[in-house]
Amino acid sequence: MQQLAATTEPPTRVCRTTAPSRAGPARPPRSRRTKECAPMTDRPDDETPDPQEEPTSRRSWDWGGPGSSRGPGPEDMTPEFIDAMATAIGKLPDFSKIVSPALIDGLGRIQAQLADVSKVMEPFLVNLQASLANLPKFTMPDLTGVGEAIDRLRAKLPPNWPLDDPELLENVSSVVQDEGIPLVWVPRKEIVRQVLQAADREERIKVLLANRDDIIQDCRDILATISDADLANQLPLATRVVDAFADGHDEAAHALAVLITETVVSRTIDKKYATVKKIVKIDDWGELSVTELRLKTALAAIGPFYATWFPNQDTPAPTELSRHVTVHQADLSHYTAGNSIVAVMLMTSVLRAIQESNEQP
Repeated sequence: MQQLAATTEPPTRVCRTTAPSRAGPARPPRSRRTKECAPMTDRPDDETPDPQEEPTSRRSWDWGGPGSSRGPGPEDMTPEFIDAMATAIGKLPDFSKIVSPALIDGLGRIQAQLADVSKVMEPFLVNLQASLANLPKFTMPDLTGVGEAIDRLRAKLPPNWPLDDPELLENVSSVVQDEGIPLVWVPRKEIVRQVLQAADREERIKVLLANRDDIIQDCRDILATISDADLANQLPLATRVVDAFADGHDEAAHALAVLITETVVSRTIDKKYATVKKIVKIDDWGELSVTELRLKTALAAIGPFYATWFPNQDTPAPTELSRHVTVHQADLSHYTAGNSIVAVMLMTSVLRAIQESNEQP
């Protein structure tokens, strides 16, 4: 180390020769030494310098040797170091030989094709944008109240029908209009389902009789909803019919129910049987609107009730419920439990349908 000279003159700057960096592999001697100048102080040479006294560039590029996190500084970028780096880089693999030349060529062709597609599509997109600009504005319709309207339509359907089984409801027309079994208002939904599932009329009558008590209650409930003034003189009699049937007086209930039904029909629909049958007959069930389905289906069961029959004819009397047989031919073979329950149900359904008809504007 070069000695420091004592003097009374102001401190001067001395230059000290620095050896090559101790870090890294040994390298050939440099052609000339790098000199650093520092202010002269009375600090020992081996004392750790204060970073604040060093130039900023020196602190940021100082290389602390092996294990240091700092990289080489500018003073270390010697020609020999650069040559060593170039040699190391030259040993890296040639990626152009690793990546398939076909892949590189394919990517180039795809890029060229995309450029061609862009040129072709540009006029189309311009025209499309112009066309879209000329389209009329679409305004969503106001659907407020649609749900309520649907609910009102559903409310006009028979409340006792199994609407969850449309295929089953296809049997309604034949059961009501051909067999004369009423299915509107009474009986309750579970019984209607069983009636429609039955194989034939005989089986359906068995279903009704098996549910006799429930049907009696259903008739009471429906009669309790009737308040039409035109039915004021028939409603008390209808209630007594249900009472008689509940007490086991089937024949009495049968006869009175038939008379009440005929009285109401003749006063509200027509006095002639043939005319009544023509009015209540549904020729095309598919043409019925929702608002008229319930009323017309309730009245359709009147058709078999008015089946033509005369005692003086040689034709056998109908076995199903018949107004003519009930009135003109009192016979035990006709006053059966099955005909009695149908008569009570028909009376109840027709009375409720007449009230609904009178309520319509």
